Amino acid sequence: DGSGLWLVWRDGTVVVRSVVPRSPADRAGMRGGDVLLAIDGKPPADLDSAIRAFAKPTGTRVGAKYERGKTEYDIILTLRTLI
Repeated sequence: DGSGLWLVWRDGTVVVRSVVPRSPADRAGMRGGDVLLAIDGKPPADLDSAIRAFAKPTGTRVGAKYERGKTEYDIILTLRTLI
């Protein structure tokens, strides 16, 4: 994927396991432990759907809402090649 997110399924939610340095997710401020609440306005149904949402062509803009602690954040990631 071009977001730089390593996602895992934990207790019925999609959680960021880690973030690739200098990736779109890193530049947007995402960190390990963040809980993904929505992708393009829709809650992820499962881990596979969340991963597919970020597996789009380079240049695609993907909206995400995530929670860290008690604070929610809305961001836009522009996907890119990470290699």
